[in-house]
Amino acid sequence: MADPFGIIGIIGVAGQLVQVDIPQYYRSLRIAALQATILKEVREGTVKQQARQAADEQDAILNWLTPADYAPQQSDFIKRRQAGTGQWLLASPEFQVWLRTDERTLFCHSMPGAGKTILTSIVVDELMACFGTDKGTCIVYICCNFRRQDEQKAEDLFASLLKQLAQRRSSLPDSVKSLHDEYKNERTRPSFADISVAIQSVAVEYPRVFISLMLLINVKYLVVAR
Repeated sequence: MADPFGIIGIIGVAGQLVQVDIPQYYRSLRIAALQATILKEVREGTVKQQARQAADEQDAILNWLTPADYAPQQSDFIKRRQAGTGQWLLASPEFQVWLRTDERTLFCHSMPGAGKTILTSIVVDELMACFGTDKGTCIVYICCNFRRQDEQKAEDLFASLLKQLAQRRSSLPDSVKSLHDEYKNERTRPSFADISVAIQSVAVEYPRVFISLMLLINVKYLVVAR
């Protein structure tokens, strides 16, 4: 007999008819759904927190390598570039051969003040335009400043190259973590040799790497290598 107040019902459970309290039954369903939602949100929150912690740890290690960041400088140089500047270099047979083949090094030199800094930024910009979306290509660059020679020793420059190589990986390379753990505990800086080894171990993870350097050897060289 049906309950006149609608609070008792018959439902099928495992092939059997069972009399239940309908309001209580639906309250239980709502509670179960709420618990599932809360559990899902907790899990998602935990995953996001772990991702933030991993990102913070990665940033801390990369900044420990070197606080130097050449991206703002590169952006500033490109903004100041006049239309057509450096096009002669980009269109030159030497540059095109280097860009399209396995030629390893493009070496340019000039008198101080001839515009190598802007040319370096133009080359980097061209590489970004050609290969910036290619996950198999890594583009790293350094532009030395003669006013900051004390801050740009060989170890500093190579640390910046390593930082840029590592930044472009989806996760921090083990070689960089090991380098940090070894020297951080001793409160010392990694040697040039150790940084060089780490650079090689990270670079081989990319099918292709472009390195653009505006060097201060007699203040007159631009070297672009791959």
